[in-house]
Amino acid sequence: MVEMIALRLGRFVLAGLVLLMASAGAARCETTVAFYSHGWGVAGSGMLYFPHAFVVIRRSSATADPPQEEAFGYTAADPNDITVFAHSARGMVNQPDPTYRKRATLHFTVTASEDQYAALKKVVDAWGGQGAPLYDLKTHNCVGFVAELANALGLQIPATIGEDPAKFLEGVRRLNAGRLIEASADAPAAAP
Repeated sequence: MVEMIALRLGRFVLAGLVLLMASAGAARCETTVAFYSHGWGVAGSGMLYFPHAFVVIRRSSATADPPQEEAFGYTAADPNDITVFAHSARGMVNQPDPTYRKRATLHFTVTASEDQYAALKKVVDAWGGQGAPLYDLKTHNCVGFVAELANALGLQIPATIGEDPAKFLEGVRRLNAGRLIEASADAPAAAP
């Protein structure tokens, strides 16, 4: 009798563990990383936009919760400092706002594992943290930032990074065509 109870209890515990493992798998996040560029432009406030590259990381789970978005780019810390054309200056990781993002061009999207997401966050922290190299328009800029994010995802990048965000991201797209996913219908599109 005790053996019968122990057997049934064991089956019950095993079924519970299987159910728990299945539900944990269902709650895993899907992470996508979209790579954007923004060309020259003038905002309604008169602010001049320089070419820029940035990413939007979207994490969604199997639950009914809305997807979480994070956007990261790298730029000179002082947007009014025109001397960045001549010398290095303090840089910062910024979070482009939704209005700015809507006017950008989506070049490609790629899925990311949890390990790759953690690697992306390390890159963001390194570029935005204490001791990070200075922003330099030629050598340490937004294009280099997204290049390092692409590397963290295991993407191939062109041999020359350069200063043109759109040209660089199109090069990454061509080199990794088999790994990329199409932009979903709800992804922000480029402005006309």
